[in-house]
Amino acid sequence: MFEKRIKELSKDFKNTSSEEFCILTNRDNLREIYFKNNKKAIDFIKIKFNSFPKRIVYFLIKIGLLQPFLKKIKLAEEFGDVVFVANSVKCFNLDKNTVLSLLRYKHLKKDFMDWANFKKKRGEEGYSPAVFSINKKIPFMTEELLEEYKGDDDIGVFKRIYSWYKERGFKKINSKKHIKFLAEKIRKKKVKSRFIEKLLSDLGKKDKDLIFSDLHGSFSKEQILMKDDSYVFIDWSDDAGFEKDLVIRDLASFFREEEDLLGNEDFSRLLKIYPAVVREDICFYLLLNELSSVARRGVFDFNIKRIKNILKHMKRSSCGE
Repeated sequence: MFEKRIKELSKDFKNTSSEEFCILTNRDNLREIYFKNNKKAIDFIKIKFNSFPKRIVYFLIKIGLLQPFLKKIKLAEEFGDVVFVANSVKCFNLDKNTVLSLLRYKHLKKDFMDWANFKKKRGEEGYSPAVFSINKKIPFMTEELLEEYKGDDDIGVFKRIYSWYKERGFKKINSKKHIKFLAEKIRKKKVKSRFIEKLLSDLGKKDKDLIFSDLHGSFSKEQILMKDDSYVFIDWSDDAGFEKDLVIRDLASFFREEEDLLGNEDFSRLLKIYPAVVREDICFYLLLNELSSVARRGVFDFNIKRIKNILKHMKRSSCGE
Protein backbone atom coordinates (compact mmCIF):
# COMPACT_ATOMS: atom_id res chain seq x y z
CA MET A 1 0.00 0.00 0.00
CA PHE A 2 2.81 2.43 0.90
CA GLU A 3 5.72 0.48 -0.65
CA LYS A 4 6.47 3.13 -3.28
CA ARG A 5 6.85 5.91 -0.70
CA ILE A 6 8.84 3.70 1.68
CA LYS A 7 11.25 2.79 -1.14
CA GLU A 8 11.69 6.49 -1.94
CA LEU A 9 12.56 7.20 1.69
CA SER A 10 14.96 4.27 1.76
CA LYS A 11 16.83 5.61 -1.28
CA ASP A 12 17.53 8.85 0.62
CA PHE A 13 19.97 6.84 2.73
CA LYS A 14 22.67 6.21 0.14
CA ASN A 15 25.52 3.69 0.18
CA THR A 16 23.89 1.38 2.71
CA SER A 17 23.20 -2.34 2.45
CA SER A 18 19.64 -3.58 1.88
CA GLU A 19 17.72 -5.57 4.47
CA GLU A 20 14.61 -7.66 3.71
CA PHE A 21 11.33 -6.86 5.47
CA CYS A 22 7.93 -8.58 5.42
CA ILE A 23 4.93 -6.29 4.81
CA LEU A 24 1.74 -6.60 6.83
CA THR A 25 -1.08 -4.32 5.60
CA ASN A 26 -4.20 -3.05 7.39
CA ARG A 27 -6.21 -1.36 4.65
CA ASP A 28 -9.13 -0.52 6.93
CA ASN A 29 -6.96 1.71 9.14
CA LEU A 30 -4.48 2.70 6.40
CA ARG A 31 -1.52 1.31 8.32
CA GLU A 32 1.33 -1.04 7.59
CA ILE A 33 3.98 -2.92 9.55
CA TYR A 34 7.31 -3.81 7.94
CA PHE A 35 9.32 -6.30 9.98
CA LYS A 36 12.38 -8.47 9.65
CA ASN A 37 11.63 -12.16 9.97
CA ASN A 38 13.47 -12.75 13.23
CA LYS A 39 12.44 -13.32 16.85
CA LYS A 40 13.50 -9.89 18.08
CA ALA A 41 11.40 -8.02 15.51
CA ILE A 42 8.42 -10.37 15.85
CA ASP A 43 8.41 -10.02 19.64
CA PHE A 44 8.51 -6.23 19.26
CA ILE A 45 5.44 -5.97 17.00
CA LYS A 46 3.24 -7.96 19.42
CA ILE A 47 1.91 -4.75 21.03
CA LYS A 48 0.07 -3.88 17.79
CA PHE A 49 -2.02 -7.07 17.92
CA ASN A 50 -4.43 -6.10 20.70
CA SER A 51 -7.70 -7.72 19.63
CA PHE A 52 -8.76 -11.34 19.19
CA PRO A 53 -8.62 -11.36 15.34
CA LYS A 54 -5.26 -9.57 15.44
CA ARG A 55 -3.91 -12.04 18.00
CA ILE A 56 -4.70 -14.88 15.58
CA VAL A 57 -2.69 -13.09 12.88
CA TYR A 58 0.17 -12.57 15.33
CA PHE A 59 0.12 -16.26 16.32
CA LEU A 60 0.52 -17.22 12.64
CA ILE A 61 3.48 -14.83 12.37
CA LYS A 62 4.98 -16.13 15.61
CA ILE A 63 5.03 -19.72 14.35
CA GLY A 64 6.20 -18.62 10.88
CA LEU A 65 3.17 -19.73 8.86
CA LEU A 66 2.17 -16.30 7.51
CA GLN A 67 5.53 -14.94 6.35
CA PRO A 68 5.78 -16.97 3.08
CA PHE A 69 2.52 -15.34 1.93
CA LEU A 70 3.50 -11.74 2.77
CA LYS A 71 5.02 -9.23 0.34
CA LYS A 72 8.72 -8.56 0.82
CA ILE A 73 10.70 -5.33 0.42
CA LYS A 74 14.37 -4.39 0.77
CA LEU A 75 15.14 -1.25 2.76
CA ALA A 76 18.23 0.63 3.92
CA GLU A 77 19.89 -0.67 7.07
CA GLU A 78 19.03 2.65 8.78
CA PHE A 79 15.43 1.44 8.88
CA GLY A 80 16.41 -0.91 11.70
CA ASP A 81 14.28 -3.95 12.47
CA VAL A 82 10.64 -2.79 12.40
CA VAL A 83 8.81 -0.01 10.55
CA PHE A 84 5.35 1.26 11.53
CA VAL A 85 3.58 3.32 8.86
CA ALA A 86 0.57 5.48 9.75
CA ASN A 87 0.53 9.30 9.54
CA SER A 88 4.32 9.16 9.84
CA VAL A 89 6.94 6.47 9.23
CA LYS A 90 8.69 5.17 12.35
CA CYS A 91 11.69 2.87 12.10
CA PHE A 92 12.83 0.99 15.19
CA ASN A 93 16.46 -0.08 15.64
CA LEU A 94 16.25 -2.63 18.44
CA ASP A 95 20.02 -2.94 18.90
CA LYS A 96 20.74 0.80 19.13
CA ASN A 97 17.48 1.56 21.02
CA THR A 98 16.63 4.38 18.63
CA VAL A 99 13.57 5.42 16.62
CA LEU A 100 13.93 7.04 13.21
CA SER A 101 10.86 9.09 12.23
CA LEU A 102 10.38 10.03 8.57
CA LEU A 103 7.89 12.03 6.55
CA ARG A 104 5.17 9.95 4.86
CA TYR A 105 3.69 12.88 2.89
CA LYS A 106 6.21 14.81 0.77
CA HIS A 107 4.24 18.07 0.78
CA LEU A 108 4.13 18.27 4.59
CA LYS A 109 7.84 18.92 5.14
CA LYS A 110 7.26 22.13 7.11
CA ASP A 111 4.62 20.44 9.29
CA PHE A 112 7.04 17.58 9.93
CA MET A 113 9.79 19.93 11.01
CA ASP A 114 7.39 21.81 13.30
CA TRP A 115 6.36 18.46 14.79
CA ALA A 116 10.01 17.37 15.23
CA ASN A 117 10.90 20.61 17.01
CA PHE A 118 7.79 20.28 19.17
CA LYS A 119 8.83 16.74 20.16
CA LYS A 120 12.36 17.91 20.90
CA LYS A 121 10.98 20.54 23.27
CA ARG A 122 8.65 18.02 24.95
CA GLY A 123 11.65 15.72 25.35
CA GLU A 124 13.66 18.48 27.01
CA GLU A 125 10.73 19.02 29.38
CA GLY A 126 10.59 15.29 30.16
CA TYR A 127 7.18 14.59 28.60
CA SER A 128 8.38 12.84 25.43
CA PRO A 129 11.37 10.66 24.45
CA ALA A 130 14.62 12.57 24.00
CA VAL A 131 15.31 13.67 20.41
CA PHE A 132 18.96 13.00 19.48
CA SER A 133 19.02 14.62 16.04
CA ILE A 134 16.86 16.38 13.45
CA ASN A 135 17.78 16.26 9.76
CA LYS A 136 16.18 19.05 7.72
CA LYS A 137 17.24 17.78 4.29
CA ILE A 138 15.55 14.36 4.07
CA PRO A 139 13.92 15.13 6.64
CA PHE A 140 13.98 12.84 9.68
CA MET A 141 14.53 12.84 13.40
CA THR A 142 16.12 10.25 15.67
CA GLU A 143 14.94 9.74 19.24
CA GLU A 144 15.40 7.27 22.07
CA LEU A 145 13.53 3.98 22.07
CA LEU A 146 11.90 3.34 25.42
CA GLU A 147 10.00 0.51 27.07
CA GLU A 148 6.25 0.26 26.48
CA TYR A 149 3.82 0.90 29.32
CA LYS A 150 2.66 -2.36 30.88
CA GLY A 151 -0.72 -1.00 31.98
CA ASP A 152 -0.26 -1.40 35.73
CA ASP A 153 -0.25 2.21 36.97
CA ASP A 154 -2.96 4.26 35.24
CA ILE A 155 -3.14 6.62 38.22
CA GLY A 156 0.55 7.43 37.85
CA VAL A 157 0.13 7.92 34.10
CA PHE A 158 -2.72 10.39 34.47
CA LYS A 159 -1.03 12.30 37.26
CA ARG A 160 1.89 12.70 34.85
CA ILE A 161 -0.16 13.86 31.85
CA TYR A 162 -2.26 16.08 34.11
CA SER A 163 0.91 17.78 35.34
CA TRP A 164 1.58 18.71 31.71
CA TYR A 165 -1.89 20.26 31.42
CA LYS A 166 -1.16 22.32 34.53
CA GLU A 167 2.19 23.48 33.20
CA ARG A 168 0.56 24.61 29.97
CA GLY A 169 -2.21 26.32 31.93
CA PHE A 170 -5.98 25.97 32.04
CA LYS A 171 -8.46 28.25 30.31
CA LYS A 172 -12.17 28.87 30.95
CA ILE A 173 -14.58 29.01 28.02
CA ASN A 174 -18.30 29.75 28.17
CA SER A 175 -20.43 26.70 27.37
CA LYS A 176 -22.85 28.60 25.10
CA LYS A 177 -19.96 29.83 22.99
CA HIS A 178 -18.44 26.36 22.79
CA ILE A 179 -21.74 24.66 21.87
CA LYS A 180 -22.36 27.26 19.15
CA PHE A 181 -18.89 26.45 17.80
CA LEU A 182 -19.61 22.69 17.85
CA ALA A 183 -23.00 23.16 16.20
CA GLU A 184 -21.39 25.06 13.33
CA LYS A 185 -18.71 22.40 12.83
CA ILE A 186 -21.34 19.63 12.91
CA ARG A 187 -23.40 21.54 10.35
CA LYS A 188 -20.36 21.82 8.06
CA LYS A 189 -19.78 18.10 8.55
CA LYS A 190 -23.30 17.62 7.12
CA VAL A 191 -24.34 15.40 10.02
CA LYS A 192 -28.03 14.48 9.68
CA SER A 193 -29.28 13.37 13.08
CA ARG A 194 -32.32 14.69 14.95
CA PHE A 195 -30.91 13.09 18.10
CA ILE A 196 -27.71 15.16 17.84
CA GLU A 197 -29.68 18.32 16.92
CA LYS A 198 -31.90 17.95 19.99
CA LEU A 199 -28.90 17.32 22.24
CA LEU A 200 -27.20 20.48 20.95
CA SER A 201 -30.40 22.44 21.57
CA ASP A 202 -30.83 21.09 25.11
CA LEU A 203 -27.22 21.64 26.12
CA GLY A 204 -27.20 25.10 24.54
CA LYS A 205 -29.63 26.28 27.22
CA LYS A 206 -26.94 25.88 29.89
CA ASP A 207 -24.66 28.78 30.68
CA LYS A 208 -21.51 27.90 32.59
CA ASP A 209 -17.74 27.97 32.38
CA LEU A 210 -15.83 24.99 30.98
CA ILE A 211 -12.20 24.12 31.66
CA PHE A 212 -10.06 23.79 28.51
CA SER A 213 -6.42 22.79 28.29
CA ASP A 214 -3.71 21.77 25.83
CA LEU A 215 -4.06 18.03 25.31
CA HIS A 216 -2.26 15.05 23.87
CA GLY A 217 -5.16 14.76 21.41
CA SER A 218 -5.25 10.99 20.75
CA PHE A 219 -4.47 9.36 24.07
CA SER A 220 -4.29 5.59 24.60
CA LYS A 221 -2.06 3.05 26.35
CA GLU A 222 -0.07 2.65 23.14
CA GLN A 223 1.11 6.27 23.46
CA ILE A 224 2.71 5.74 26.89
CA LEU A 225 6.36 4.81 27.44
CA MET A 226 8.35 4.27 30.61
CA LYS A 227 11.44 6.32 31.46
CA ASP A 228 13.34 6.55 34.75
CA ASP A 229 10.41 5.25 36.84
CA SER A 230 8.12 7.82 35.23
CA TYR A 231 6.16 8.18 31.98
CA VAL A 232 6.56 9.98 28.68
CA PHE A 233 4.18 10.19 25.74
CA ILE A 234 4.39 9.72 21.99
CA ASP A 235 2.10 10.37 18.98
CA TRP A 236 1.02 13.80 20.14
CA SER A 237 -1.62 15.37 17.93
CA ASP A 238 -0.28 16.42 14.52
CA ASP A 239 -1.87 19.85 14.91
CA ALA A 240 1.21 21.76 16.12
CA GLY A 241 1.83 18.95 18.59
CA PHE A 242 -1.27 19.36 20.74
CA GLU A 243 -4.92 20.34 20.69
CA LYS A 244 -7.01 22.64 22.85
CA ASP A 245 -10.19 21.01 24.08
CA LEU A 246 -12.13 20.01 27.18
CA VAL A 247 -9.74 18.87 29.88
CA ILE A 248 -11.35 15.39 30.04
CA ARG A 249 -10.90 14.54 26.33
CA ASP A 250 -7.72 12.49 26.83
CA LEU A 251 -9.34 10.61 29.71
CA ALA A 252 -12.37 9.71 27.57
CA SER A 253 -10.06 8.75 24.70
CA PHE A 254 -8.10 6.44 27.02
CA PHE A 255 -11.30 4.39 27.39
CA ARG A 256 -12.09 4.60 23.67
CA GLU A 257 -13.80 1.19 23.53
CA GLU A 258 -15.96 1.76 26.63
CA GLU A 259 -19.60 2.58 25.82
CA ASP A 260 -20.55 3.36 29.44
CA LEU A 261 -17.78 5.57 30.80
CA LEU A 262 -19.56 6.44 34.04
CA GLY A 263 -20.23 2.76 34.70
CA ASN A 264 -16.52 1.98 34.47
CA GLU A 265 -14.80 1.88 37.89
CA ASP A 266 -11.36 2.61 36.41
CA PHE A 267 -12.69 5.72 34.68
CA SER A 268 -14.29 6.93 37.93
CA ARG A 269 -11.06 6.29 39.82
CA LEU A 270 -8.97 8.33 37.36
CA LEU A 271 -11.56 11.11 37.27
CA LYS A 272 -10.68 11.90 40.90
CA ILE A 273 -7.42 13.42 39.65
CA TYR A 274 -9.40 16.18 37.89
CA PRO A 275 -10.74 19.39 39.49
CA ALA A 276 -13.90 19.21 41.60
CA VAL A 277 -15.74 21.56 39.22
CA VAL A 278 -15.16 19.04 36.43
CA ARG A 279 -16.15 16.01 38.51
CA GLU A 280 -19.34 17.70 39.69
CA ASP A 281 -20.43 18.36 36.10
CA ILE A 282 -18.90 15.32 34.43
CA CYS A 283 -22.06 14.36 32.48
CA PHE A 284 -22.09 17.76 30.79
CA TYR A 285 -18.38 17.47 29.97
CA LEU A 286 -18.77 13.97 28.54
CA LEU A 287 -21.76 14.89 26.41
CA LEU A 288 -19.83 17.82 24.94
CA ASN A 289 -16.85 15.55 24.39
CA GLU A 290 -18.98 13.22 22.28
CA LEU A 291 -20.33 16.17 20.31
CA SER A 292 -16.75 17.30 19.75
CA SER A 293 -16.00 13.83 18.36
CA VAL A 294 -19.01 14.11 16.03
CA ALA A 295 -17.76 17.52 14.88
CA ARG A 296 -14.35 16.02 14.03
CA ARG A 297 -15.30 12.67 12.51
CA GLY A 298 -19.06 12.56 11.96
CA VAL A 299 -21.64 10.61 13.94
CA PHE A 300 -21.21 6.88 14.63
CA ASP A 301 -23.33 4.35 16.51
CA PHE A 302 -20.67 4.34 19.22
CA ASN A 303 -21.19 8.08 19.88
CA ILE A 304 -24.95 7.58 20.16
CA LYS A 305 -24.53 4.66 22.59
CA ARG A 306 -22.15 6.68 24.75
CA ILE A 307 -24.47 9.66 24.80
CA LYS A 308 -27.49 7.55 25.73
CA ASN A 309 -25.56 5.95 28.61
CA ILE A 310 -24.51 9.37 29.90
CA LEU A 311 -28.12 10.56 29.75
CA LYS A 312 -29.19 7.50 31.76
CA HIS A 313 -26.68 8.45 34.48
CA MET A 314 -28.06 12.00 34.47
CA LYS A 315 -31.59 10.66 35.07
CA ARG A 316 -30.31 8.54 37.94
CA SER A 317 -28.42 11.58 39.32
CA SER A 318 -25.24 9.50 39.32
CA CYS A 319 -23.04 12.09 37.61
CA GLY A 320 -20.19 13.62 39.57
CA GLU A 321 -19.63 13.21 43.25
